[in-house]
Amino acid sequence: MGIYLRRLKPRGTAAKLAATAARHGVTHVQILGAWQEPDKQGRVRTSAPNRKVIREYTAAFADVGIACGLWFYPWAGHEARLIDALHEQSQAGLITSLLNDAELGYKWRLKGATRAREAVKGHDPSLSREAVLAGARELVRGIDRLTADMPYGHGFTSYGIPSFHPNFPWDIFAPVDFVSPQLYRSPQSYIVRGVNEWRWLSARAEDTDAAMLPSIGAFGPKSKSAMNGHVRNFFDSRVPTIDGFLVWSWMQVDREEWSTIEQWGKWIRDRACS
Repeated sequence: MGIYLRRLKPRGTAAKLAATAARHGVTHVQILGAWQEPDKQGRVRTSAPNRKVIREYTAAFADVGIACGLWFYPWAGHEARLIDALHEQSQAGLITSLLNDAELGYKWRLKGATRAREAVKGHDPSLSREAVLAGARELVRGIDRLTADMPYGHGFTSYGIPSFHPNFPWDIFAPVDFVSPQLYRSPQSYIVRGVNEWRWLSARAEDTDAAMLPSIGAFGPKSKSAMNGHVRNFFDSRVPTIDGFLVWSWMQVDREEWSTIEQWGKWIRDRACS
């Protein structure tokens, strides 16, 4: 079982967090490495809020046998700055993977009624399809270079049901070492559909060995006492093999959810050894 971390606290808390994770059977964490997003003036900003403490935290987690990756939220057309930020932190810490959380920043402009529906949801991309595809290819090349010697490599997380998002470069992002479809609140029918669509993307990319680690939430209707049942739904006979989970996110996990993480982590490890 893995977990996402967003903003890390200042010095002095790394060992405590690492001990908590180890006590509950967490095997890997994904720490925010870089975030890109337009400001109110439309200028895309790149931030790396954990840059100054990444060495301390990765060392603390490594001391208790927990692997550390960096997750990042990119924006098309600004790949160079993002790659620079990730490279700096990869050099500073014991980083074992990079996880691409591409979403809105890599949706291209649509026309007519379809575009209007996207805009109503707050999704009104300004880039053309060609510009997004070029940016996606540049991003993948950069991440592949950075992860060439990382033990767990290059991962990809995004929308849970790919077919719901046709204006997105799925085929460019799909060939990776591990995938994590975001299925935070999904009913069982969507879990079956989402995991199978992601497996199909990997197969189409001739990358059938990609590990499947769905992202689940410590928030909303599938959290707290409902988290256990939500995880159980992924082991439906219609769902391909699940290799683990990533929980969003540390700051939202309560005592009951820690217990669920520990229970399912042990079950997954025991199944892998049987």
